[in-house]
Amino acid sequence: MAEGKTQPSIVSNPGSCSDPQPSPEMKPSSYSNEQQLCPYAAAGECRFGDACVYLHGEVCEICRLRVLHPFDPEQRKAHEKICMLTFEHEMEKAFAFQASQDKVCSICMEVILEKASASERRFGILSNCNHTYCLSCIRQWRCAKQFENPIIKSCPECRVISEFVIPSVYWVEDQNKKNELIEAFKQGMGKKACKYFEQGKGTCPFGSKCLYRHAYPDGRLAEPEKPRKQLSSQGTVRFFNSVRLWDFIENRESRHVPNNEDVDMTELGDLFMHLSGVESSEP
Repeated sequence: MAEGKTQPSIVSNPGSCSDPQPSPEMKPSSYSNEQQLCPYAAAGECRFGDACVYLHGEVCEICRLRVLHPFDPEQRKAHEKICMLTFEHEMEKAFAFQASQDKVCSICMEVILEKASASERRFGILSNCNHTYCLSCIRQWRCAKQFENPIIKSCPECRVISEFVIPSVYWVEDQNKKNELIEAFKQGMGKKACKYFEQGKGTCPFGSKCLYRHAYPDGRLAEPEKPRKQLSSQGTVRFFNSVRLWDFIENRESRHVPNNEDVDMTELGDLFMHLSGVESSEP
């Protein structure tokens, strides 16, 4: 009878020590593709240590944080690229600040970055020459009413005409960098609707020279206006739509802004920030 008893079936134990162990080259099964890196370890320290349910990344040699995924080469490559670009950007800012420290305004003769008011510590960089001015001084010069347009558009020292004054918290001397700032500004402003044009219901004093977008409600862009001419008493021809960047800024600043429309002042602040090297979430 005993020999006729059915023997109990052997059930494999998945947790037994006889189970095959993953090789060192294999990705452990507990580390799924969807597993996220621990934000605490990435920020510097995780108090859970080895008991943490998240994956602790490897140390990036550039930022020295544990942010590199052990099993995702694409993530590692993407992070290292962004990290290097950030490092280079910070180095550029450091060099720019160092080059700006001792710059003296050629009008007020003050060290620009040592001015008492923080709002005064800005450079007004002329697009076509490298003479140094603080923003307020060169702005006052270019807004003078007693001089003809070619005079106020020229540098007070060398008389070279510059179409643009670039607001900047750093000194910029390289011509290519100046051009990049001007183009970045134009592109950023060109994405915003002009509040003077009002989708065709209003009139913009800057016409085709306006830096904002002139578009109708259906998205069509307005045809560029032809510049109007006026003959002065001295016999010179003046173009009404021949404006300077500072004309644009001055008009924005001098407008009466109702208390419930702070957006215009925000736009003016963005305008300065966009050209000054200071990051802004949006242009």
